[in-house]
Amino acid sequence: MNKNKITLLLIISFAISGMLYLGCGKKSKAQNQQEVTTPRPKPTIPEYVPPLPPKKYVYKGTAYRDPLLPGGGGMAYSALTTSGDGAETFTSEKLATLQLKGIFKDKSTNAAIIGDTSGGSYILKNGKIYNRRNKIVIGVSGVISKKSVTLICDDIKIELTMKKTGEEKEK
Repeated sequence: MNKNKITLLLIISFAISGMLYLGCGKKSKAQNQQEVTTPRPKPTIPEYVPPLPPKKYVYKGTAYRDPLLPGGGGMAYSALTTSGDGAETFTSEKLATLQLKGIFKDKSTNAAIIGDTSGGSYILKNGKIYNRRNKIVIGVSGVISKKSVTLICDDIKIELTMKKTGEEKEK
């Protein structure tokens, strides 16, 4: 009987230890529901930063070559414009060589690009003509209209209009 008692005690001890082991590992329904209903923290989304607007382009090339002429070649320019003070005057012969290249709006006023046959360029703005070095041409004034420019030099009045290009000539 001794053996039976020992066996019985072993079985009972294993049963008790198993119940304790399994009983401690179980969680109550309230604990399980609490874990499920706990909200997760929301992920942080970085704030949208719009890209910078493109920088406004301002042409500062009044002292450079005429942008409407092809680049490269040696542009002949009179000795008066390259001399020390940059003073220049127009004669009737010089006025006859002028061509209107374009009319555009410069900030708040209209301006016109005028070229001559030797490759020089001038800008008419606020009634005054400026040469390549941004110096005022003495004795000449002008008026800009929608499609033409009128230049006045001494007693001579000359009107320059835009030359028509390829498609416009055919029409």
